[in-house]
Amino acid sequence: MTPGMSARPPARPGYMQILGFLQNYSMALSRKGLWKLPHLATGACLLFFVYHLLFHHKVLAPFNNPQDSIHSIVSQDTTSHAGAKIAAPGAAAAAAPPPTPIRVAPAHKMSTATQMLRPITKVVEGMRLSEGAGVQIRRTVGTPKLRNLDPFLMLDELKLPLNQATAGFPDHPHRGFETCSIMLEGEMQHKDSAGNAGVIGPGGVQWMTAGRGLVHSEMPVGRQGRLWGFQLWINLPAKHKMTKPRYQDYQASDIPAVEAPGSRVRVMAGQHAGTTGPIVMKNPGMLYDVILQPGAAVTLQVPRGWAGFAYVYDGAGSISGSAANMHHALVLGDGDHVTAEAAAAADAGSAAGSGLGHSDAGESNDYGQGEGSGLKFLLVAGQPIGEPIVQHGPFVMNSQAEISQAFADYQAGRLQDPRDNVWEGDDEL
Repeated sequence: MTPGMSARPPARPGYMQILGFLQNYSMALSRKGLWKLPHLATGACLLFFVYHLLFHHKVLAPFNNPQDSIHSIVSQDTTSHAGAKIAAPGAAAAAAPPPTPIRVAPAHKMSTATQMLRPITKVVEGMRLSEGAGVQIRRTVGTPKLRNLDPFLMLDELKLPLNQATAGFPDHPHRGFETCSIMLEGEMQHKDSAGNAGVIGPGGVQWMTAGRGLVHSEMPVGRQGRLWGFQLWINLPAKHKMTKPRYQDYQASDIPAVEAPGSRVRVMAGQHAGTTGPIVMKNPGMLYDVILQPGAAVTLQVPRGWAGFAYVYDGAGSISGSAANMHHALVLGDGDHVTAEAAAAADAGSAAGSGLGHSDAGESNDYGQGEGSGLKFLLVAGQPIGEPIVQHGPFVMNSQAEISQAFADYQAGRLQDPRDNVWEGDDEL
């Protein structure tokens, strides 16, 4: 026996010889009238053939261990499938070094190949309504066409000359959800029944956690110029519905922005490109103000499973490949990112619509390149809560009994506890 080589196993009959023998035997049985046996014998023959080929030659041997995976098999040295390498003459086979494994990158590191664009599943045009003391607004979320988009309950756009909005939104109660007021132009003062007050100016944001309840007003400041902003309502999970109220007021200088050629993303809540917004949310979510110059584009990551929408407040273009026009909410399907591209200057100019009571085209503000140019929109997304929504006006709870209790507390004057410090968070944040 040659050193380093194992003994050759005894010769076996060839597979074709075995196959021929079984076939001839089955045909002989058929001539005797046992017509079903050829099929049975042929099937048995094929099974024997496949079994012998696979397992005696160890074609399936790497998968005999249920812990193995395709990645572990690929990572093995190809010589390991036939056993140890043949040792050089004069050396013992046991001295052969073990095969060196080949490292394969884990599948999760190939995320760029598995990204999914969030398609637009629904487009809702804003509905003109009157709110507060007769102030005209435009609503998308919270209408018959889009009753809610868990966890979002409502989105209003307010865009009026100040002298048409001075009546504002006098005292009214809230319980069981959060509101977010975003100003582009003008100033808005909020004040509650306990005397807490604040003013947010152009580019500012107020995030209000109503929690167990408060009574407040929102009134425009001044009479000249224009008032332009939004209010978003966000539901609270049952465990937070009776939490302590809290205000988070941020001016334009407090909102970080991510700048890139032709684009600007103001991050009010959530994270974008390593930048975190200042708003602390009870329920995981994100809120961006996206401004694109004509012809510019941007990609925005949105976690899978979150519900979301984009509201176009100026200009025109496309979002995830669908047309994006002013005063429309575009509901996002599932995926992990959104793309947006502003129309070219000529196209955007022709798509500019009118505002509430006046033309938008040609005017300018601090957050874009002039109205009617580029594409400007709010991107809103959040983790669905998945709980019953029972809403009656300014109260949003999980049951009708809780709504009745909210009305009783409001009528009895105990909706808001004056001892609450609304400017500080609590342990649940």
